Amino acid sequence: MNNDPTRVLFALFVFGSMLMSLACGTKAPETNQADANKAGRAHPCPDTATVEQKKINLTTRIREEIDDNNKLKKQSDDGLFAFEVFTFSTKPLIGIKVQGSFRGKGKGDNETTLENFLDIIDDFLREGCIQKVTVVPPAEEPGLLRSEGFEWALCEHPNVYCPDGQCLPPGSCMAVSNTNANTPLNSNANSNSSSNSNANSNSNSNANSNSNARVRNY
Repeated sequence: MNNDPTRVLFALFVFGSMLMSLACGTKAPETNQADANKAGRAHPCPDTATVEQKKINLTTRIREEIDDNNKLKKQSDDGLFAFEVFTFSTKPLIGIKVQGSFRGKGKGDNETTLENFLDIIDDFLREGCIQKVTVVPPAEEPGLLRSEGFEWALCEHPNVYCPDGQCLPPGSCMAVSNTNANTPLNSNANSNSSSNSNANSNSNSNANSNSNARVRNY
């Protein structure tokens, strides 16, 4: 008899634990407003857009997603970091320059603010919407990384971007450039040759014509 209250309490404890586990298992996931905002935004680099329009779209999109992240927004508003979307090469291609520093943990404290920023531009890097990222340290802070920072590019190593936007092995850009530069010269030479040939031909033809005319006059 003395064990009955103990059994009842134990049964109630087990039953309560089961209810709590079920409640935890069926809890609806929290809505991530930033992801919802991202899903509703148009892609910044549609095929129909010009390069200039893509630059504007990318700048707006990155700024919007920074604003969705409270920690990134605060650091951006305080001037810790800044970004600029630019074009390079004669093609042209699109790059992004990031200058400054990212500090502390990011959203949910499971990521860093640097990871959060890279998450924003990661899809655009993989898709080729952005071909190059240049990361530069803050100008006012001294140190070993003070000079130039580092760069990531879409070209596969060891290839580099040439001025015309091609990915070629190091040292090959100049050869391509010289080849292209010589083409118009050859074309002009051919043009001059044809011009001279035509001029000489016309000159000979006129001379023959005048000669025949004199013969006929006699």
